[in-house]
This record gives sequence, C-alpha cells and structure tokens, in this order.
Amino acid sequence: MRECDPKSVHKRRTVAKKEVKTNILLFLYRVLFLRDIVKWITRKVLGICELQRIIRRYKFAERNDNIHQCLLLSKHQILRDAVELKNLNEIPPFVSKILVIKHIIPETDPPFEETLTFALYQINGYRILFDEVETERQTAYDCDNPEHEEMLLKLWKLLKPDQELGERVCKAWGEIGFQGSDPKTDFRGMGCLGLKCMLYFAENYTQKAQRVLSHSRHPTQGYSYAIVSINITSLMYEMLQSGLLRSHFYSETQGKPGVSDFLDAFSCAFEKFDRFWIESKPENVMAFSRIRENFALEMAVYLSPPQYGSLKMSDA
Repeated sequence: MRECDPKSVHKRRTVAKKEVKTNILLFLYRVLFLRDIVKWITRKVLGICELQRIIRRYKFAERNDNIHQCLLLSKHQILRDAVELKNLNEIPPFVSKILVIKHIIPETDPPFEETLTFALYQINGYRILFDEVETERQTAYDCDNPEHEEMLLKLWKLLKPDQELGERVCKAWGEIGFQGSDPKTDFRGMGCLGLKCMLYFAENYTQKAQRVLSHSRHPTQGYSYAIVSINITSLMYEMLQSGLLRSHFYSETQGKPGVSDFLDAFSCAFEKFDRFWIESKPENVMAFSRIRENFALEMAVYLSPPQYGSLKMSDA
C-alpha cells in the first residue's frame, strides 16, 4: 500500500458510487418483488434454494457475506432472526427450523447443515465480539487496579527490556510514545482496549513490536509509538463497528471470533501501518492525519468485496 492522493480521491469516489448503486439496486430488488420472482424461477430450474446455491458456490468470507444478506432479505422472520441471535446455543435449533422451511433433507445435501451452522456461529459471533470489545473500550484505566498496573509495567519490560523504568510516574514513558509522565491519561479515548492491544502486540510479536518502536524513534520520520498505537486501535474499532472486519474474521477464525482475535488483527494492522508510514516518506509527524486517512482507505478497499481480504502478519 502506497500513499497517492489522486488515487485516494478516485478510490473514495468509486467506493461511494458503488455503495449508492448497491443500495438503490437492493431497494428495487426488494420493493419490486424482483428477488422473490428470481428466486422462484431459479429454484424451479435448479431444484435448490438460494442458500444451497450460495453454500455450493462460495467459500469463506464471500460465502458468509452472501448467507448474511440472503437471511436478512428473507420473507420468513425465523430466517431473519437467525443472524440476530444473542445466544450461540440457539443456532442448532434455528438451523433445524431453516431446513424445514426450505424443505431441505439433510441426507440429500450433507454439507448444507454443517456449513450453515458454521456460518451462523461466525455471523452472530461477530456481533457478540463487538459487544465484548466495546466493554474493553469502556473500561477506564485505573491506576489503583493492580491488574491494569501490571499490564502497563509489562508493556515497558517487553518494549524496553534493557532499561529499568525507575519510578512509575516519570518522563521515561515518552521513549515509547506516551505524551506525559503518566500513561493513564493517554488511554482515555480507548480505555483498557488501547492498552490490551499494545500489550498483545508486544507480548505475541515482541521482535516486530520492538522493530516498529525503533522505526517510530527515527529523528525526522518518527512518530509517537503509543499514541499511534491507540489511534490504530480506534481505527480497528471503527472497522469492527462498521462491519469491515467481517471478511478478516470469516477467513481467519474458526467459529466465533474472540477478543484475542481482535487483538491479533490489531497487531497485523499496526505493523502494516508502520510499513505504510515508511513507504509514504513523511516529512515530519504533521503528516500523520493524511497518511492515516490514506491507510484507512486502503484497508477498507482491501477488506471489502470483491477482494474480501484478511489481515496477516508479514514474514519479515
């Protein structure tokens, strides 16, 4: 991914036009009853329902995306409810109801029941994941909470293993990109989610985290590691909320995605941003907002149809 303003503007317009066009077609498709007519004709010709066609034709994120849309647009309330479940234990009974409604005999289409069940765990699990991440975001950092303090001090030891911190409140925190002598003030926007993202990256990809930290210390093209990390946490939170991360979790997780999966996705995104920053060759840190915007756009295009991309850590 490289920075290019004209290209970015063009992509924004393309994405916006595509979204408007899709919404108009979707409206016409439903209101004018074209969808029901097309489905009826196709089932008569092929002898299978739309869900069966989707499961046979698509894989991974594209399959789940189409299943999600198919169920949301169904005239049957039970099918629409199948993607709004709060309890994942309800999924098997709902799949059984769908089999009856769609007149599908499991023995005649063995992959259908298993694949639909798996898809519903991921689709409903994504929404539950957002609630779990939101809880972490709303949990304020508390310096009187031993667990919070332990995570913060562990972060320092992982990023600066050869340097003793000294006092808990000190200017040394600026060396890993915090704005003041007490990091707790920088976690106000993302709460404990910002700290957990930063710690997960440092704990599970220690060498990469230390390398990114060294890049952030560049005399002219550096940036505030901790502040940018929290900013990328915010970006990932926004993408989770908007649904852009569906393609990643549908491709990279088995069943319901958990908070640790979100933290891992953040780690991949932060490393990608660091490389994107270097390739953009910023004159100084004042270019951050522009580069962040271009990075977010590149991510959105990559994760959206038809690419249905997923985030992976680089081999380097």
